[in-house]
This record gives sequence, C-alpha cells and structure tokens, in this order.
Amino acid sequence: MARLLDAPSPPDAVFCFNDLLALGALRTVLASGQRVPEDVVVGRRGDQGP
Repeated sequence: MARLLDAPSPPDAVFCFNDLLALGALRTVLASGQRVPEDVVVGRRGDQGP
C-alpha cells in the first residue's frame, strides 16, 4: 500500500478483500498524511464471519 501511495500516479481508491486488509490500508493512508475518503477511498468486501 505504501508503494502504491508513493507511485507517480497514486490511486484515489483501493478495494480490499476483507476487513483486516482494509484496516491496514486505512492505517497506511492516514500515516502518509492523506485523508480518507477525501484523498483515498478505501472499500472492502464484508467478512463472512459467524
């Protein structure tokens, strides 16, 4: 995620397969100084928990 944000054309949205990946993406975006959802939208697919 950090490499994506540092790319010459960083994404304005990412889609994560589960909640844990989305949490990591959110933390990385916020640590980079960007805002969610103003700068980067983080989407996720719902977990299939019990």
